[in-house]
Amino acid sequence: LDFSVFPTLLLGATMLRLVLNFASTRLILTRAPTDGIEAAGGVIKAFGDFVTGGQIAVGVILFLILIVVQFLVITRGSSRISEVAARFALDAMPGRQMAIDSDVAAGLITGEEARIRRDKLESQADFYGAMDGAGKFVRGDAIAGIVITLTNIAGGLYVGMVQGGLSLSRSVDIFTRLTIGDGLVTQVPALLLSLAAGLIVTRSSSDRHLPRAIVNQLFGQAEVLFLSAGFLVVLALTGLPAVPLVTLAGICLISGVALFRRRADLNTTGSSAADTPESHTPPPTPTASKSLSTSQAVASPFVEPLALELGSGLLGLAQGQGLIERIGEIREQVARELGFLLPEVLIRDNLGLPTDGYQFTLRGAQIADGRVQPTHPDAALGLLEHLGRVVRRHATELLTRQQVHRLIDRLAERAPRLVEELVPAVVPTSRLHRVLGNLLADGVPIRDLETILETLGDLLPATTDPDQLTELVRHRLARSICGLHRDEKRRLQVVTLDPELEETIEAHSRFSDGGLQTWLAPWLSERLTTSLTERCQRQSSDAPPVVVLCSSPLARASVSRILCDQQPRLIVMSVEEVSRDTQVESLGPLAISLEEPASDTQRRLAA
Repeated sequence: LDFSVFPTLLLGATMLRLVLNFASTRLILTRAPTDGIEAAGGVIKAFGDFVTGGQIAVGVILFLILIVVQFLVITRGSSRISEVAARFALDAMPGRQMAIDSDVAAGLITGEEARIRRDKLESQADFYGAMDGAGKFVRGDAIAGIVITLTNIAGGLYVGMVQGGLSLSRSVDIFTRLTIGDGLVTQVPALLLSLAAGLIVTRSSSDRHLPRAIVNQLFGQAEVLFLSAGFLVVLALTGLPAVPLVTLAGICLISGVALFRRRADLNTTGSSAADTPESHTPPPTPTASKSLSTSQAVASPFVEPLALELGSGLLGLAQGQGLIERIGEIREQVARELGFLLPEVLIRDNLGLPTDGYQFTLRGAQIADGRVQPTHPDAALGLLEHLGRVVRRHATELLTRQQVHRLIDRLAERAPRLVEELVPAVVPTSRLHRVLGNLLADGVPIRDLETILETLGDLLPATTDPDQLTELVRHRLARSICGLHRDEKRRLQVVTLDPELEETIEAHSRFSDGGLQTWLAPWLSERLTTSLTERCQRQSSDAPPVVVLCSSPLARASVSRILCDQQPRLIVMSVEEVSRDTQVESLGPLAISLEEPASDTQRRLAA
């Protein structure tokens, strides 16, 4: 969009050419009988003489070819590109605006950055719309050029023979040469403008450098260059000019070998970097991630809490500070959402992965993997989005005892008397760590650490079960929990459990000093999970999430424990967690059969 005034200039140039056509036609028809080939000026005469070369038929044929290329290929193609681009830009605008709003809500961008993006989006839509309209003018200009050409020839013959008294051959020679010269003077600029319009529309949405992108994509695969060299050699053996074909084959072969060696050097960068102290990555900043080689990671006596391993084809994404800074932004965003800072992310190569593959490891064990095309413009963005989902899903495991101490130290700066009174005399750090982990497992942020600590101080040491403490802390965080799941009208859509089903769950569960104990039959747990999943999936994708609402904390904790492994995305709340300013909209109770399947009964009797 650096040349967004192009549609206006295109219209101005089109009108200028039409005015020049009108003036040149007047000169040809009024002065040609007396002034001859000099009637319309030296430019038109030079173009006419150059193309015709003294042969009128050759000039007419070349001029017709130019008209066909201009009208049927360039102008028509540019007009179609502008039309399709304008339609697609307008259709995609609502989705792009929603994406900007989502980024603002998630904290990825600031309000000022969102305003800049919206302005750019509106400018892009206006540009495509203007280019669509300007394309119609260009197409009309091409048609007008054909009509003007025919008018100049027909009118010139009439004026030359009837009014000027010229012979037929003389009239054809003068007016045809002048018409061809006039047409070339106007159609060549029109052809260039149409081509420029097509080029601008096809790449206006891309921020990449066009010549560099062309070179990278045409000569980015060594295999393609080798095949091209072989094909050119085969063509040279068929009787075609051998020198240029063999020369091109040599260029392709040399380029392919150079590219192949460069790729091999890139694959061995990790191992060679470990041999020199200068290649070590400097210590990370508070918002950055560490980037080490595989050899360095093996030499460390400890496993890294969180690591991103890249295949050889994705190592280019880790070059520079772009990916590291973006990972730092993800860490800050998750810290704002959940309430604790994620550990630094180690970035290293793994030659055992596919060239376009990557994987995330948690304390040395793989927890997620994926594949992404390294040449895709949004490759890094897709990888970072996957990282965000992974760290949110494994937040409980990423919260360490050391990080809990850091949270307590930060809280001591705001509420020193509270921390001094409760930690560790009343609230041991181990018990606080367990409760915070339970909250994160249920998707509840721990930003309000002051309220959590005050609640634990009121309950301990009378209640020591960490799972029961978690349920009581959830009651104090009711407003925050409801705010995560209700819609803009403060409504909470819930599915309740049948009273008999809930009584059965409570009868097979209890809180103890060791934590929650649940001994519900496997067939009943599976039936409950399947029924709740089917019930909640009936909602449309744009509707607010459906909450499973239980009447007691014990039932809520048990249902959440049952669902955590198979359906961790289902939200389970108790009645005590519904804040006063939240409206509950019930979708009906869920009732399932409590009769044991016949196959299980027979198996138990046989045992």
